[in-house]
Amino acid sequence: MRRHSIYVVLLALLGIWAFAQKVDIATEKEAIKVAIQDEKDAFRTLDYEGYAASWVQAPYTLHPGFGQSQITFECAGRILMVLDLDEHVVGWDSISVVAKNVIETMKKEPDKNRIDELTASNFDIHLNGNIAFVIYDENSKGIFGGEPFSTESNRQVIYLVKKDEEWKLVAIFNL
Repeated sequence: MRRHSIYVVLLALLGIWAFAQKVDIATEKEAIKVAIQDEKDAFRTLDYEGYAASWVQAPYTLHPGFGQSQITFECAGRILMVLDLDEHVVGWDSISVVAKNVIETMKKEPDKNRIDELTASNFDIHLNGNIAFVIYDENSKGIFGGEPFSTESNRQVIYLVKKDEEWKLVAIFNL
């Protein structure tokens, strides 16, 4: 009888622990929104370290061509590099090179290259364990290459994974 009581207590404790492990969907959705906006804020403020911290740094990460079909990197009137970005940038190593170059170029000539606004809104979040699929609107405004730009309700799809209790970006697609 005593052995039976021990099993009942252990089973009850296991049930309590399992109930305590239940994911709070609303909290996770808010954390996902924060992770997405943190990535955008880091890029807008030209904070490469913050931008990199937002991403899973793996060969399977995927990013669209940073909003341009082609990016020309210039310094002191000289063209340093032209990247054709019609395709997605694949892998963290490639994404980081492009992101660093874009951020450094923008830092060198802030009067010609700046992002004044970069926000995400109208989230449609789907969770499955430690993976999330999100459709949202991206709005941006600023100057690139000396020309003003503005996008409103640019629909994007993003995949995130929860790694070490933090949501990280894996892939972004423009719709």
